[in-house]
Amino acid sequence: MTVFGHLQDGIVVLDSPPNLPNGTAVRVEIPETAVTSTDDSKRKTLYERFESFIGTAPELPAVEVNLIEEDDGPTLLESLKPFIGVIKDMPPDMARNHDHYLYGTPKRP
Repeated sequence: MTVFGHLQDGIVVLDSPPNLPNGTAVRVEIPETAVTSTDDSKRKTLYERFESFIGTAPELPAVEVNLIEEDDGPTLLESLKPFIGVIKDMPPDMARNHDHYLYGTPKRP
């Protein structure tokens, strides 16, 4: 999710804040184009102001991430392969118009 905002008096203000619970961790990236001057002292001041703002935020608890290892089991196609072509007496347009045959909806062109 990308949310845009601006810096106002040293505070990041979101233009349209999402409905997130308090304490939700976020990451703010400052694009290089935000600093129009090539003067490094101005660029440094912007980053220092941002860092001082972040420094006031409470520490967030560490989150453990467990990656799911890839299973070597059969794919969905491999699992359903025995059922391909089992029913022989279906209309030729059954796949396209299954709603028509099951529920009576109009046929698709």
